Amino acid sequence: VSYMIDVMADGKRWTNLNEDGTLCNDPVKLAEMNQNTTMWSPYTSKMVLTDWAIEKASFLRLNTLTLGYTIPQSITKRVGINSLRFYATAYNVFTITDYTGFDPESDCIKKSGQESLTPSCDYSGYPRSRSFVFGVNLNF
Repeated sequence: VSYMIDVMADGKRWTNLNEDGTLCNDPVKLAEMNQNTTMWSPYTSKMVLTDWAIEKASFLRLNTLTLGYTIPQSITKRVGINSLRFYATAYNVFTITDYTGFDPESDCIKKSGQESLTPSCDYSGYPRSRSFVFGVNLNF
């Protein structure tokens, strides 16, 4: 892990990661770890992917739900209607997950030309919107 931190820092970068990759929040230890640092936030020409932020993205999603009711023909025929149906549809009803990002089913779109090199990277895309449709089907 120490080697990975050195490579990512591209020099003497301030760090808050212990040797095992866990976060350090002890002020004394942070001072010891960073006594010879020269950069707070370096600008590097290297892009290094790490598994530090990888998390389980299992989820259960109800994407589409439609509820409808058709009025019996015994009632609709009296007023000259062949069939009458009321319905409501909801999209993106709910998602159950422990994933901390917006959407566990991330779209992985980044216009860098290297999308195939970073499968399942969540580039902080907006979550799916929830929408509702209400309707009436009327046949004479």
